[in-house]
Amino acid sequence: MTPNATTMNERVVQTQQECAAQLAELGMLRTQAQREVETCTARMSVLEWRMSAMQVATTTLAGLAPLAPEQEWLDHLTTWRKALCDELLACPQQPRTDHELGKQQNLKLSIITIDRGPSTVGGTGYCLENLRLGQLMREAGTGRATLRRPAVVRCDSSSGASNPRMDPTAR
Repeated sequence: MTPNATTMNERVVQTQQECAAQLAELGMLRTQAQREVETCTARMSVLEWRMSAMQVATTTLAGLAPLAPEQEWLDHLTTWRKALCDELLACPQQPRTDHELGKQQNLKLSIITIDRGPSTVGGTGYCLENLRLGQLMREAGTGRATLRRPAVVRCDSSSGASNPRMDPTAR
């Protein structure tokens, strides 16, 4: 072959290689663009699902009863907690008498009952009725604070019951 033909063949091979490289690059760019489109499509699907869920939730909430009683109860609890905290802060830091110690424990347990619920009173020797919180509830006249009436204990020999759970008249 002539030197001119060899150079031409080299140029043809080089051009073919450049074309293949450009096609590969275009293929990669196209694949990347497709991935970006798929990502955007997936994001749009998620956003559409969220908007649909918000519309369903809004419609559902519109049909529910008003939250006024719950808000009123929360306002009571907030007011009572503040009053209990103020009373506790007014107590001496080091109680000197059993009465002062009992009052502090009562106030602390009342605050804990507001924070954690009425089940925290169990096993403490107190009940909601004899906590300061129970007194505040009675003073406010809230219907949500159903205070239990103390059970009647009959210890006479005719009933044979010394335990309120065993005495049918104690209910």
